[in-house]
Amino acid sequence: MAKSTNSLVKAVESGDKRAALIALRDELARRIATAEDRNVAALAARLTEIVQILEQMEPGEEGTPLDEFTQRRIGQSGPKSRTGS
Repeated sequence: MAKSTNSLVKAVESGDKRAALIALRDELARRIATAEDRNVAALAARLTEIVQILEQMEPGEEGTPLDEFTQRRIGQSGPKSRTGS
């Protein structure tokens, strides 16, 4: 398995939608560079769709659990008491 294909598989398996789309975008770009002329239009159309989806996503959307944790920490105004007082 090629290195780029392996990173695409890992990104998809991670469950992180944004990472999977980025890996797919990168894979499509690499394939366009070496594709036969008859395949370029279809690959370019798919690449355009992926780029549009990524542009519509919020920067942290579909992030990792660490991203979610970090966002929750940023949103806190200060440490909370364990006793609730």
